[in-house]
Amino acid sequence: MESDETNTWFSPISLFRARGVRQLFLKRLAHNDNEKNQIYLCPSLDGLAGALRAEMDSGTASQSTAQQGSSVGQLKSVAHLNWIWIGEGPDAAAPATKLIHYFQYPEVRLSGFLSRCRRPPDALRRRRLDEYGDRFLLFGSNGSSTFGMILAAPSGGTLPDPPGARTSPLSDCLLELHLEQPRDTERMVRDLLDTWHPTIRLPRSDGSVIPFHGPQAAGYTLEALLGIPTNATPGPDHLGSELKTFQFGGRVTLMTPVASGGLEHRLGAREFLQRHGHLGQDGQSIRFTGTYRTTGVTRGRQLRLTGLADHVLTTRSVDLITVEDQTVLASWSAPRLGDSWLKKHDSVFYVEYLRNKPRDLVKFLGFYRCRHTSPERLFRSIEAGAVFYDPAHALKESGLKVRPQWRISAAKRSLPDTLQALYGDTYWVEP
Repeated sequence: MESDETNTWFSPISLFRARGVRQLFLKRLAHNDNEKNQIYLCPSLDGLAGALRAEMDSGTASQSTAQQGSSVGQLKSVAHLNWIWIGEGPDAAAPATKLIHYFQYPEVRLSGFLSRCRRPPDALRRRRLDEYGDRFLLFGSNGSSTFGMILAAPSGGTLPDPPGARTSPLSDCLLELHLEQPRDTERMVRDLLDTWHPTIRLPRSDGSVIPFHGPQAAGYTLEALLGIPTNATPGPDHLGSELKTFQFGGRVTLMTPVASGGLEHRLGAREFLQRHGHLGQDGQSIRFTGTYRTTGVTRGRQLRLTGLADHVLTTRSVDLITVEDQTVLASWSAPRLGDSWLKKHDSVFYVEYLRNKPRDLVKFLGFYRCRHTSPERLFRSIEAGAVFYDPAHALKESGLKVRPQWRISAAKRSLPDTLQALYGDTYWVEP
């Protein structure tokens, strides 16, 4: 016979599972969690912004005088959500829903969750709270939309915690439920360790692997062995996780977002290279290369966090400038860079490899498992010089190649510290 707890939670959980949600968050609401007050969720965006596929917006100063915990001029960062309420009737979009990170406290609150919603949950109306007892906020993403629900008991009634829920590592006030047995990328990568594999590539998901001998052989081989076709998509590689291969002493490319401002954007890559590039070692190509950090000057150029004040999230853009005259050569808006980071890096495997080029073989030796990140962690690492811009643009007779690489050093001494700064949860796995 099923328990009362199971009966209470079976239907709500089934509704989320039917909408493709696999990771469900739950919060037991306090009396003042209602339409007039933002709902506190966690201390930072680490993990939550990625789990809900939030889209970052620029940090601004709060204009609110009504919201609890908010004051005019208070600095904040905004992450927009494609929020949809599940209720008794058809699902109802709440297009103004967002996560607001008040990073000076710090705390993240859910805001705008009833605004412009045609069928909002009644149990969040302040004037109706006396009609309800215990209330739970349930929410989770299917990869494109975040679904929310309010489960409420009658006035004076109580609700049990859902069976199997555990405290979320993201916040003490959130519970988590996993609605399906996860397909385990970690186990699959672990099974590939300590074995020599032919270097291969999978051109298409419905095709066969082919031999590959180029410099990207380790990464392509790892992807092919996991059934992933060669890709350059903005999303994660495998079951929600990004895969990176590295050798100690080298460099790891994190992401490759194209500049959204500066001369490179305004002139176009070809003209930009013609004006600001240098002659390649082949004596024919024109190239734009260099290791650019905020902590030093290279070729008279330097990275700058524009707008940075007393907190890294006040950054409006990350710019590559010429030090002499402050010309902005290339620029990335903070939301654009933050979004590029979140789309790929909330769950990552950094896999060490050894390559035998003469025999076209590769062996995977171990990996760093990294989870739970945020734009704040990225910008702090750029500010510290650990994340740097390392472009490899080239204009040849055969055509134009644009490679706007953001990278980290894989030096054995510094890599663990770099990853611990970039992610909230990091550990090493070996055979």
